[in-house]
Amino acid sequence: MNNKDKIIEIYNQLKGQLILSDFTVYRLIGIVEDKDDYYWCLYDGRTIILSSCLTRVTPLKGYILNDDYNEMVRICKLNHYDQSIYSNWMKEMEGFMIETHKQTLLEGWDKDTHFISEPDWNLENIN
Repeated sequence: MNNKDKIIEIYNQLKGQLILSDFTVYRLIGIVEDKDDYYWCLYDGRTIILSSCLTRVTPLKGYILNDDYNEMVRICKLNHYDQSIYSNWMKEMEGFMIETHKQTLLEGWDKDTHFISEPDWNLENIN
């Protein structure tokens, strides 16, 4: 198995989950590559951070108490700009705002920087 396959395997196990990277909690939403490296695509509720896949991402789900993890997800659902929090009458405008936010996050990347697969914006909790 080559490095890219190993990275994809880790991502498939952790996508949509809250993880620790560099002492900060993020949501793992994708893998990005450019001509030099592979990157974890991390989302903090406002911005995207690209962190080299040479750095470790530490899963939280299954390692902290389920109630604690679910509480973190609940807080993310209330505060992350990509999450739906409004009532039905606001859904259309909210959907537009969420999609605009996501597109804005990805602007400014050079032509060689792209997702290996489309970003996964689902926020996973423990049921």
